[in-house]
Amino acid sequence: MTDKDSQLGKYQKKQIDIRRKLIRLSVACRSADTARAELELHDWIHFPGCPAAAHIMLASLLARRSKLDDAKKILNTYLKQTDQDQSATDPQLTQLLISILISSNLLDAARRLGKSLYQSHGHHPPIAEWLRAMSVPGSMDLPIISPTAVDTLANQLSADTTIIPTLIYALKHNPKPKSILLLRQAIGKLADRPTDTHTLVTLTHALAELAILAGDHTDARRWTKRGLDADPYNATLALLLAKFDDPPETQTPARKILSRVARKFPHYPDVKAALIHRAHIDGKRASAQRKLAAWLKLDPNSPTAKQLSIKLKQTHKKHYEVNQHNDNQEAA
Repeated sequence: MTDKDSQLGKYQKKQIDIRRKLIRLSVACRSADTARAELELHDWIHFPGCPAAAHIMLASLLARRSKLDDAKKILNTYLKQTDQDQSATDPQLTQLLISILISSNLLDAARRLGKSLYQSHGHHPPIAEWLRAMSVPGSMDLPIISPTAVDTLANQLSADTTIIPTLIYALKHNPKPKSILLLRQAIGKLADRPTDTHTLVTLTHALAELAILAGDHTDARRWTKRGLDADPYNATLALLLAKFDDPPETQTPARKILSRVARKFPHYPDVKAALIHRAHIDGKRASAQRKLAAWLKLDPNSPTAKQLSIKLKQTHKKHYEVNQHNDNQEAA
């Protein structure tokens, strides 16, 4: 094992430790151990690489005890370090942050985060209703998608689902938040109706692509998995799934699905490349390098294999530099 491999493995272990610590503190915050959790969070947020969830958790505890000035200070520090317009992957965490921002009179930040939440998760009616019920700044200016419009579009699309990929293609080149929300709701209705495998795969693939456009990777992964449940050897969906990290609780990692599809289509270069790249990301770096070397030996002029070789080197370098940066900050 090289030094770089060792550093990459150390980085991955650190991410797992962070997730476990967040779960433990989250449980403590909902029990009688809130005081201990608050002290530990106070200490943690001063360390480099402390996740956003820890800042929000601490601010929530402080706000709960009416210490809004302290909560505001925590949030101000966090907001200076991050992109306020970046959509959070967990809508409940985002809703909590918006509530604390409003309580702390950070209305401009609440407005921007509310807009981001609506764009990524507004296709869920409870999210849109919550934004308006909480009087989140700017919520009254957000586009309203009427149930009638959703039903009308759903009925139109059900008559000819072949036009759906064209609509998705158009939105990729000219993304419009209201159109994305409307399509997610309408196609979601179709996906809940009984249908044949081919149509279900078309619908789930479209919903995954729309979720990506909205910045909702959790929903994108969910729809991709549902499509693969219907068609386990669908290469397009397998390649889409490979773009996302496996959640800790997953029972079928993306690498396993890619391996299954690769056995079915051994001469499909994109699937082969995705499988090797995923193995590299998952820590099977020696195996990935051997498979890539064998591919290049068999087909030295393969453009896909050459691009993958460059990609693996860049991925390895990026993880190494991130880990070195974190180690240097901790040492300082």
